[in-house]
Amino acid sequence: MRRLSFIPALVSAILLGACSGGSIAPSIVSAPGTGVDQPQGTTAVGAAFLTPAPSAAALAYKIYVTNSGPASETGSVTTYGISGKKTKPTITKGLDYPVGVAVDRHGKIYVTSYVTNTLTTYNPDGTGTTPTITTGLDQPVGVKVDAAGKIYVANLAGGARGSGYLSTYKPDGTRTTPTIVSGTDEAWGVAIDTKGKIYVTNYGGANVTTYTSKGQRTTPTITTGKNSFPLGVTVDAKGKIYVNESGKNTLMTYMADGKRTTPTITGLNNPQGVVVDADGKIFVVNYGSNTVTTYTSKGKRTTPTITSGLSGPVGITLH
Repeated sequence: MRRLSFIPALVSAILLGACSGGSIAPSIVSAPGTGVDQPQGTTAVGAAFLTPAPSAAALAYKIYVTNSGPASETGSVTTYGISGKKTKPTITKGLDYPVGVAVDRHGKIYVTSYVTNTLTTYNPDGTGTTPTITTGLDQPVGVKVDAAGKIYVANLAGGARGSGYLSTYKPDGTRTTPTIVSGTDEAWGVAIDTKGKIYVTNYGGANVTTYTSKGQRTTPTITTGKNSFPLGVTVDAKGKIYVNESGKNTLMTYMADGKRTTPTITGLNNPQGVVVDADGKIFVVNYGSNTVTTYTSKGKRTTPTITSGLSGPVGITLH
């Protein structure tokens, strides 16, 4: 796999186009983060860039953020308490341009490495564990783990128009079904709702496609529009869908049927991952400003704002 002159190329292209208002050739992808001077080996994540899930208990969770660089080509996962203060663990081992991050109900941490086509797992204390997944991955970005321990990975797969797919794995790392290709176009973020419906953001297709737990296309299909470059996606316990549009520096929300709803959050800076806690607080990763900003369920700024320890942040999850 070619090493992106910085993943941000995708990202870069994405970000530049988004920030300057210029159009971006959808067939050219650089990588996560989509930032101009990002580290080598990036992908436009939406993942992620990941993201992740509304499974955290109110006022009793940690915040996990992937950092792609550019200070380090290997990247890291940094962890924060609910106040935004940095805590343990910080993970660096086995990572190379980490994009997506997920945590299962046991506290095991799952991280995709875009450059090495690998998903690595870690114990709650940050020490390495099994499985390590390499089979079926091609520029993995978003990752999600459901309540049964099934692992879902969005693969950018070259960043060409019409590329990308979703691969799934058993808790032990063996491939399983479904593998989703239909409707994907530079697949980036993945989310799973409480009923098992699968949501995939398509960076190139400017939409969010949905699937049954068996991988069959279903409704809604959400069209985000020209130059929107959707990345991060999450679904809250009530079925509301949150989508970061990196090209428009905006977070949009939708009802379960795909109709637009509130809030709409603007003024973001190349938003990547997004997650919502049990009380409806919204966390947005801003790759362009190295921050995580938070909002009430109505879209008003609130605390914390996280800046410490972030460098090219992309994915986020709570546990």
